[in-house]
Amino acid sequence: MQKVLFIHIPKTAGTSIASMFYRAVPIEEINPVAPDSTILFTDWKNADKYKYFFTHLPVYVRSIIPGESKFMFTFVRDPIDRARSAYNHIRRAPHHRAHVPIVSDNVSFEESLTHPELWPDSSDVITRSLGLDLDLSTSLDDPQKMFAMDWAAVHKKPDDSMYLRARNRVDTEFDFIGFADRLGDDMQALGNLLGQAR
Repeated sequence: MQKVLFIHIPKTAGTSIASMFYRAVPIEEINPVAPDSTILFTDWKNADKYKYFFTHLPVYVRSIIPGESKFMFTFVRDPIDRARSAYNHIRRAPHHRAHVPIVSDNVSFEESLTHPELWPDSSDVITRSLGLDLDLSTSLDDPQKMFAMDWAAVHKKPDDSMYLRARNRVDTEFDFIGFADRLGDDMQALGNLLGQAR
């Protein structure tokens, strides 16, 4: 069975996309673990029974998704609009780890892009989601270690090699890349592709 991996870049309509899948495919085929870093706590010994995996982790998560055949897709959004949306979300979400620094220090959107605690949620998120490299497969039996490895990786500032990897992966590794501002049309196109991929 071909696995379907959705790299959910935050603030790119991913919740709407996941909701569409929950309505369109049998629920038992979707990995039930939340798409954030808790996906690392999936029971990987039994994960082969799932067809669909949704994650906020960067593209390197594909190394731990079972199966040889994977259909990998993502959606992107204008980077400034995405960063502004993330900033506004954090300001409104008291449970978010970056909420207190934004509110207590009254950090502006522009300042958040370089703030030491806030930049990972604002700056170069699309590049890091597509261009980071990390092999998690060596630590499948240790979710805490995978979580620490992921945390360190996503807090790396992009360099030229990361930008190049992201660009190359767009061209060579993704089966589909949609645009949040064309959500309806691109979800239709994705559905058509997945209908053929089954």
